[in-house]
Amino acid sequence: MNVGSPEFSMINAIFKQLKRDDPSIIINVGDDAAVTCIPPGFQLVSTMDTLVSNVHFFSDIAPTKIAHKALAVNLSDIAAMGAMPTHVLIALTMPENDPAWLNEFCRGLTPLLDKFNVQVIGGDLAKGPLSISIQAQGIVPNGKAVCRNGAVQGDRIFVTNSLGGPAYALHCLEQGHPPERIDKNCLAQLHSPLPRVAAGQKLLGVANSMIDISDGALSDLAHILAASNLAAVINVDDIPVPPVLQGMLKLGTPSDTSFVRHCALNGGDDYELLFTVEKERVSDAYQLMSEAGEDVTCIGEIVESHAAPSILCVDSQGKRVELAPEGYQHF
Repeated sequence: MNVGSPEFSMINAIFKQLKRDDPSIIINVGDDAAVTCIPPGFQLVSTMDTLVSNVHFFSDIAPTKIAHKALAVNLSDIAAMGAMPTHVLIALTMPENDPAWLNEFCRGLTPLLDKFNVQVIGGDLAKGPLSISIQAQGIVPNGKAVCRNGAVQGDRIFVTNSLGGPAYALHCLEQGHPPERIDKNCLAQLHSPLPRVAAGQKLLGVANSMIDISDGALSDLAHILAASNLAAVINVDDIPVPPVLQGMLKLGTPSDTSFVRHCALNGGDDYELLFTVEKERVSDAYQLMSEAGEDVTCIGEIVESHAAPSILCVDSQGKRVELAPEGYQHF
C-alpha cells in the first residue's frame, strides 16, 4: 500500500487517536500484523461480530453510538466466557472518505476502551456499504473459561439486570415514535449497551454455563440446552423487565402481557448475561453479583431432557405459557 494514500492516512488517523501504552503489545499498528503476549497461566479468548447499516443499526444513527455498540457486543461475548478483554482489531467499511464521521466514530469507542483498558492493535479500512467488524481478544485462567456445555440438571438459571428494554425501544422507533418520546433508559440500552465484564469474571468457578443475550433470552438459553443436552423450565412472571414494561404488565390486558413477554424473552439486543449455577451455589451467585454491582434474578431451572419442548414456560401459578424461541434470525 502506498504510505501516502488516503487509506493509509485514514488508518493512521484512527489508530493515532486510539493508541495506548501496553506492555503486552510487542508490535502495534504499522506492521503487517500485531504481536502480543499472553501472561503465563492464561488462555486466549477470541470473538468477532459484524454490524451492517440498516440491518443492525439505523443508517442515521450517530457514529459515536454505532462505534459504542459495535465494540460493546464483542466485549459482551468476552464477558460471557468469564474472560478479561485485552485487545481489539477493527475492520471498517465506509462509502466515502469522511474524516468528521471517522473522528466521531473513534470518539464513540473511547469510553469502553478506557473503562476496560482495552487496546486497539490493528484492523482494516475499505470502501463500500457501511459496516463494522470487530475482533475482540481476552484472557482467562487456564481451563477456567465458562462455556455453554457445562449446565447440569438442577442448576438454577439466572439473568443479570432486566430484559426487554432494547426490544421495546426498537419497536417504538420502528413505529415512528420520536426518540424524545421513548423511554430514555431503554433507548440507551439499545444504542449503548454495557457489557457485563466484571460480572462475567466474578462468576468464574461458580457458573456452570453462561451466554450473553444477543438474539433473545429463549434462543440463547436454547444454545446452552443444546450444548448441555438438557431442558429448562422458565417462570415468565419472574423475568425482570424495566419500569416502562412493568407498567404495561400492570394494565393486565392479554395483548400488553404478550408484548412484554415477547420483548423480554424473544426481543434480543439485551447483552445481559444468562448463566446457570448449581443449587448449593445460589447464595454465592447473589453475593458475587452484588460485588459486581449487578442486579440478578433467578428465572428457572435446568431439568432432564426427555420431551419437547426443550424450554417449558410457565407462569407463577404453574400454568403453561405458549412461548417458543423466536429471537433474531441472521438469515
